[in-house]
Amino acid sequence: MSAPIYCKAARTKDTSAYFMNCRRRRNLKEGVPFFATFQTLSAETDAQIIQRHLSRLQNVRTTFLPSSSNRLRVARDGHNIIRSAKIPKPVVLVDTREREPLPLFENHPNWIGAERRATLKTGDYTVEGMETLLALERKSLADAINCTVGSRARFIASCARLAHFKWKAIIVEATLEDIKAGLGRFETYSEVHPNAVCGTLDAIEAKFGIPVIYASSDRDLSTERAASWISKHFTYWWLEENGHGRVLIDEDKL
Repeated sequence: MSAPIYCKAARTKDTSAYFMNCRRRRNLKEGVPFFATFQTLSAETDAQIIQRHLSRLQNVRTTFLPSSSNRLRVARDGHNIIRSAKIPKPVVLVDTREREPLPLFENHPNWIGAERRATLKTGDYTVEGMETLLALERKSLADAINCTVGSRARFIASCARLAHFKWKAIIVEATLEDIKAGLGRFETYSEVHPNAVCGTLDAIEAKFGIPVIYASSDRDLSTERAASWISKHFTYWWLEENGHGRVLIDEDKL
């Protein structure tokens, strides 16, 4: 029998072959011959290979660094003025139609002062005192898919209203990688192509000037992103309204 051949597997567009290549590369690092990898996988069908690897991906939860537990820093001449200037934290108004609202106050009481339910004509979140200035629209991955086809007309109409706000954004509870990797990974099965979802959001941003924030499929990370966005917009607005200038830290003018 000839000596086993050790080689670096080439990347391929075929999904099952790609997973085989991943296994092959790992085995090469561990000193396992190529034919051993082939024998291990040859008994499995393509569907079984794909399902096995997707299940492994879905069951692995990445550990992320915790968010800051401190108040947003506002400094003048090197001194924090949060207390001396009596800078409040925003009171977030959450639309009553939000069935699963982001736990902004629960997760980030250092940034958010309170939450209250209110009927909002546009957006899912705003801030008390900024109802005509700020609006944040939340979209789960399923929402984003539905807005591409089923609720497309209603979504475009809501974006036209959202465009009138001075500070606005659409936060998507998924990364671009999540969407492009295939919607079935999150048990969101649809005939809508991922490119159609991304393309629609790109068009919304280009036409209406509404920033699209691809946050995370991890809800805590999406909540952190939204809380940080709301907190900073409110603080800048409050500072400007109360004669402190639109600056957080005067040293770098940010």
